[in-house]
Amino acid sequence: MSANSFDQKKDVKRRERPQSDSQMEDVEEELAQHVKLPSIMDSKIWKVRCLNGCERSLTAQLLKKAIDFLNQEKPFMILSVFNCDKTPGCIYVEAYNKSHVLTFVDGISGILKSNLI
Repeated sequence: MSANSFDQKKDVKRRERPQSDSQMEDVEEELAQHVKLPSIMDSKIWKVRCLNGCERSLTAQLLKKAIDFLNQEKPFMILSVFNCDKTPGCIYVEAYNKSHVLTFVDGISGILKSNLI
């Protein structure tokens, strides 16, 4: 028997041997952390500037527009719309592309389309 075939058999036995519980937990924890990381394929949150003091009403208008799109079965790629009280003059739209956001906010007065971040 050659040394090379002996090494191959040794590798096979090592792979077949069950790992300890702590090693398995470490591997599972590492995989769980990897799953939580964002990827390129995830949606983005776009910051849309609007008139100060109108954030809530504009968010409600956009949500109503989203419901209307769903009722008419029109396709749109917006996942969520929200605002934060700590950032006046801003609405946040979750979408995959900037063009989806621009199409979605089109026709809503009070939104400054040129300041889409």
